[in-house]
Formats: sequence, C-alpha cells, structure tokens
Amino acid sequence: MADNARIAVIEDDPEIGPMLGRILKLEGFEATLINQGITALASLRHGNFQAAILDVMLPGKDGLSILREIRDTAETASLPVIMLTAKIDDTTTWEGWKAGANYFMTKPFDPDELVRVLHEVLA
Repeated sequence: MADNARIAVIEDDPEIGPMLGRILKLEGFEATLINQGITALASLRHGNFQAAILDVMLPGKDGLSILREIRDTAETASLPVIMLTAKIDDTTTWEGWKAGANYFMTKPFDPDELVRVLHEVLA
C-alpha cells in the first residue's frame, strides 16, 4: 500500500515542506505540499490521499483545528494523520491525541522515523 501512496504534506515552512516532499519522493511516495491551513481540508477532501503529515502551527487555521475537521468530515474521517510540530508542550500533544492524531512527532524530526511511522499508519 505504501508504494506510490499519495501523502499530503501540510506545512508552511518554506524549507521543511519541500524537504519533506523530497524525503517522501525518495522513499517512493507521491507528496503534495499544502502550505495554507485555510485550504487544507478542501485539498484533502478532493486529493485522494492515503495519509497526511500536518503541522500544528499554520497560517489561516491551526493544525489542531484542521485535524478536528478531518475527523468530522466523512471523506477524510479515516485518513491517517501524523502531526509534526515544533510546539512541544503537554497541552498541544494531548489536544492532538484527543483530536484524533495517529502519531505526534516533534521537530526537528528523524526522517527515518517519519518514514517508519508513515509505513505503520498506512499498513
């Protein structure tokens, strides 16, 4: 399932987003970068993605709000979501788990761990 899986990368950092895209491409995934929180749900609903990597701090709409919308929308409710964030505090992490994150990873992240987790959530 993981080979050629379409992954949405919802990340506004101009260095991290493209880097994630390159890592995923090297691992055989098809990555689509989405850099605005406000357009994320619409992109996910129509993009036929198998998983999403979602930053917590985004312009327009934060990642936790987007995650809640993903879980409340029929087309995306079962989409595996890996939260990726530099905001490492217990409240944010707990809110992410409550909102339905499949995994919570902090920046800076280990690319090998990210790929391993992505394979796990896709299995």
